[in-house]
Amino acid sequence: MIQHYIPKISMADHLKLVSQSDCWIFHVWYVRLKITWELKLIPTSETTCLFQNVVMVEHNWLIMKVLMALGFGSMFLKKHNAEETPHFAQSLIEATKRRAKNGS
Repeated sequence: MIQHYIPKISMADHLKLVSQSDCWIFHVWYVRLKITWELKLIPTSETTCLFQNVVMVEHNWLIMKVLMALGFGSMFLKKHNAEETPHFAQSLIEATKRRAKNGS
């Protein structure tokens, strides 16, 4: 999958990215997807927060609709999120610490 995300919201605690992504299903079928990825840090106390990660995939190709209906779409998204979410969360933590240290 090739992704080129464009930030729609870019704040320290809220990031919303949109990508028109090229995807090859099983290395056979080419599909163009619109992917919206929204990440938020939601305060739960003075010292803790909840990390929210929402991914929305839009497409209009029949084979993708069938694969999504069969559960393959959520399987791929869950696998991708399980691998990538901890990296994004750590990156946000480090950026927040840098900003706090620099006073911005």
